[in-house]
Amino acid sequence: RALAVAGDPSRVWVAGMAGGLGSLEAARRAAIAECGRQRTRRRMQAPCLVYAEGASVVWGAAPDKAPRGPGT
Repeated sequence: RALAVAGDPSRVWVAGMAGGLGSLEAARRAAIAECGRQRTRRRMQAPCLVYAEGASVVWGAAPDKAPRGPGT
């Protein structure tokens, strides 16, 4: 399971989540993709970042475990 979120200064937030896929990486990619679709629909500029993976919140983790967006 994975949850990705994006927010902007006007306090608009969107999210994407995924689960039941073959791997954590697949869930992460699917959550970011769903968040990206919501972000595009709302015309937001903020990137989608992973907030949680499995049962763990990873938002604000150490730099080597930081939330990942597309291309990172």
